[in-house]
Amino acid sequence: MSSNKFIQDGEAQVKEAEKSLKTGLMKWSQDFDVAAGCYTKAATSFKNAKEYARSLDCSMKAADCHLKNKVPFQAAKSLEQAAFCARDLGDFKKVVELINRAYLLYVENGVQDTAGTLLDRGAKILEDPLPQEASNLYRKAGDLAQIQDKNSQASEMFDKSARLLVKMDKYDEAAKVLEELIKNELASPSPPARRFVLCLVLVHLKRDDYVAARKAYETGLRFPDPLNSGQLDLARSLLDSYDHSDREALKQVTSNAFVRSLDPVYARLARSLDVADGGLGAVSAAPVAVARPSPPQQQQQPAFIPQEALPQPAPVVASETPSPADDNQSASNTEFHVTSEDNEDDLT
Repeated sequence: MSSNKFIQDGEAQVKEAEKSLKTGLMKWSQDFDVAAGCYTKAATSFKNAKEYARSLDCSMKAADCHLKNKVPFQAAKSLEQAAFCARDLGDFKKVVELINRAYLLYVENGVQDTAGTLLDRGAKILEDPLPQEASNLYRKAGDLAQIQDKNSQASEMFDKSARLLVKMDKYDEAAKVLEELIKNELASPSPPARRFVLCLVLVHLKRDDYVAARKAYETGLRFPDPLNSGQLDLARSLLDSYDHSDREALKQVTSNAFVRSLDPVYARLARSLDVADGGLGAVSAAPVAVARPSPPQQQQQPAFIPQEALPQPAPVVASETPSPADDNQSASNTEFHVTSEDNEDDLT
């Protein structure tokens, strides 16, 4: 069938939909069910004709009719179809909006599985044009799977979200997602649990957070390792190389075959690691400002003043009245002479 035929069919369905929504003397209410069906058929015809803008418009109208008819599941289906039309138009922000609206309608209608599938499909569409939005959708899908106790699916969604964040060099956000993934694994460990721990250690070391990396490693020891994969041995070797500032040991670990077989974003991250002088494992004290003694202040020497310029003391005038000290001295002399005469009389 030619594209013109598809367009003609689509236009005919649109006319039927508009007709069903009209009211009159003999028709008092709008028939949203018929209108929604006609708009859906029109959207499919326009999509086959590659008239994506018209198909998007008809899908939105169909969703609106389903909502007015109180059929949220069908409304979500129409919004999902509209999202894929927006993808074909290259309007990825519109894709995000429509995916989120359809996701909420699916959840309200109690079909969480369909909602999770939609989030996964939508995130795949957005990985290249809008990786941040794709990461958010993957994280929503992980949260939804956790609510349903689907721990394996939740871990898969969290892993995809974290990989996109690492690819964008958003290591703080990636660490949070990976920590959520590890918590999910603790509830029901899966075979790749220790690999997730190794990835988290790599991210924390890239963030220069040695303490968090050590804590992640210690948490990973709680996971079983029936196959003796040695993944946590690599994590321990990474931490030891940071402890001793051993660049050669770090290079050996990051060149390990298993590290190179990780997802490319983590393999590149491992190769970009480097140790700082003094090691990140040691607790580095914050630089303390040492107070330097201030140079001794020079005492100001008094200005030289000539002796002639100094005020002269007033001359002392001797008083004619004898002082008590003079009276005492005279009395003492008199007593001495009297005593001397008495002594002479005694000798005679």
